[in-house]
Amino acid sequence: AGEGSRAFLGLAISPENKARPVVLIWVPEAAEKDPSLLEKVRRETEHAANLDHPHIVTVIGFANLDEGHARVVEFADGESLRKILEVSKKLSPRMTARIILDACTAVHYAHVAGNDDGVPLVHGDLRPETMLISFQGITKVTGYGALAFAPRELGGQRVKGRRVHSAPEQIIGGREAVSIPTDVYLLGITLYECLSGSVPWAEQGDFFDHAVLTLPLPPASPGDVPEAFEAIIQKACAKKALDRYPTPLAMRDALEAAAGGDVATDEELARFLESLFPQSHQLRADRRHTIDAGIADFVRRQWA
Repeated sequence: AGEGSRAFLGLAISPENKARPVVLIWVPEAAEKDPSLLEKVRRETEHAANLDHPHIVTVIGFANLDEGHARVVEFADGESLRKILEVSKKLSPRMTARIILDACTAVHYAHVAGNDDGVPLVHGDLRPETMLISFQGITKVTGYGALAFAPRELGGQRVKGRRVHSAPEQIIGGREAVSIPTDVYLLGITLYECLSGSVPWAEQGDFFDHAVLTLPLPPASPGDVPEAFEAIIQKACAKKALDRYPTPLAMRDALEAAAGGDVATDEELARFLESLFPQSHQLRADRRHTIDAGIADFVRRQWA
C-alpha cells in the first residue's frame, strides 16, 4: 500500500476452502516485543470488528501468522481519497458532498457504538489518507482498531505528515485531547481540502501550530468553495470545540441542506473514479494480478 506501509494483500480461507482477498496490516515491531501492548492491539482490533457499517472498512479480526501478528480487514477495492486528490487536485462540490456526507455518517455511527468502556469511539485521524473510495463509489473510513497506535511525536503530539490534519486541541494535547468535536474539525478540514485542493497552513512549517491555534481559515481561491459550504467549514473548524457542530450527524444535516440535493450518486462517483483509475491503470492492474495469482496458487495447492 505504499513505501513504509504495513498493509499487504492476503487471502482469507473459509472453512469451505474458498479464498477471498483481504488486507493484512502487520502490527508494529514495538507491539511484537511487548506482550501487554500486543494484547491491547488484539483487544482494540476485536472491538473494531464489532463495527458494522457500509461506510466503515470492516475489521475481520486479529491473526497470529508465521510472519507475525496482523489485523485483518476487508479488501475494499478502490483508492484512498489522498490518491484521488493527487490525480484530480480538487473535487467538484457534488463529488465532495457525497464523500463527506457518507464519512460523517460513518464517524457518527462509531461515536454512538462507543468503546468497551462506554465512551464514544473517536477517530482522531480523519484525513484523505484514512478515507477510501471503492470502485463502486462507496466511501469507507479506515483506521478503526489501530487508532491508539498511530505514530506520535514526543508528548503525544502528531507526527509530521499527519500534523497538518490536526485540530487545535491535538496541537496542544495530542491523542489524549481528542473528542467528538475533534472529528468534526477534521471532517471540516477534509471538506475544505477536497474543494480547494489545499490544506490550511500546510506550507507554514514551524509557524503551522501558531496558525492553527490563532488564525482564521485562509480563504480558498475564488469559486472553489460555494458560499453555503463556506459557512459549514467555518463552523466545523472553529477554534473552540464548543463552537463546532456537536456531532458529525449535525454537520451532515447542515451539509445536506447546503447542497440542496445537488449531491453525486454512488454511480457517478464510481464513474469518476473509473476515469481516474481505469481497469488498465498500472497500480489497479497489479493489485488484481496479485489477487488472481494468489487464488490460482491456492487452487493448485488444493488439487495437489
